[in-house]
Amino acid sequence: MKLLSTKEVAQYLGFSVDRIRKMRMRKNQAIYNFPKGVRVGKVLMYEKKEIDDWIKYCKVS
Repeated sequence: MKLLSTKEVAQYLGFSVDRIRKMRMRKNQAIYNFPKGVRVGKVLMYEKKEIDDWIKYCKVS
């Protein structure tokens, strides 16, 4: 299980950090269905597998 920070996810997907934060917002959750993530200290971390699954889901839709 590999955990990625918001900055690492942004680099992995080719988005800006602000774009990732926008997709994560509760009001945008129905639109993007972005993974929730896990808070480790003050940093939100995401499982790489969750991000990969989300990408596959977006490409199918």
